[in-house]
Order: sequence, then C-alpha cells, then structure tokens
Amino acid sequence: MFDLYDGKPLVLSNFYSQNRLLIPIFIASILSVLMIAAGIVLLIIPGIYLSLKFTFFSYFIVDKNAGIMDSFKKSSSLTEGVKLRILLFQFIVGLVNIIGFLLLGVGLFVTIPTTMMALIHVYRKLLSQTPGI
Repeated sequence: MFDLYDGKPLVLSNFYSQNRLLIPIFIASILSVLMIAAGIVLLIIPGIYLSLKFTFFSYFIVDKNAGIMDSFKKSSSLTEGVKLRILLFQFIVGLVNIIGFLLLGVGLFVTIPTTMMALIHVYRKLLSQTPGI
C-alpha cells in the first residue's frame, strides 16, 4: 500500500520480498493487543488511549524498518497531541467500513483499500509535521 500511495507500480514480487517483516509485525501486534487488553481491563479508557498511542507501530516497521520497541516509541511520539483527532478519524473510517459491509460485504472491496490509503496519508502527514522521527 505504501508503494501505491507513493505512485510506484505494484509488483507482486515486492509483496513477497517483505516476508522478513512478518515476524516483527506479528510479535509487535501481540504486544500491542496485550497492552490494549490490559488497558481495557483498567476501565476501558486506558485501552483506548494505548490503542491511539500505538496506531502507527506497524507503519514504522514497514516504512522505516524500525525495530519492535522503536516502532512503539515512534508511534507514541507521532500521535502526541493528536490522539483525539485520530480517534475521530478512526470512528469515521469505521463507519465507512460498516457501510461497505452493509452493501452485502462487496463494498468492503472498495472501503478497506480506501481507508488503508487514508490511514497512510494521515501517517505521512503527521510524519512530515513531526521533526526528529
């Protein structure tokens, strides 16, 4: 999706060349789920906060080749001060995908790629506005 966003041609071999990222993303995803679940157990709000704080950890692994812990730190820095805006954006993205699902599920073939590109756009925009990341 980053290649598509950057206007590069989509080449299937590029997809398979990224296999090395599967294990770090898998481990980071498990850590993220555990942290968010712990936050939800602590009265829901901390779980939502952690979810927003670590929204872009996988983007840093893929886009910047960051390590697992570094990706969490960078995502935390990137979302500093904009968590409420990200929450609103994710709410809207969720509604768009629900509409896609309600269109007999076929709409998801349009809404999921569209919302993924929108998230990449937000990530890149925040990245350009945040020095030192």
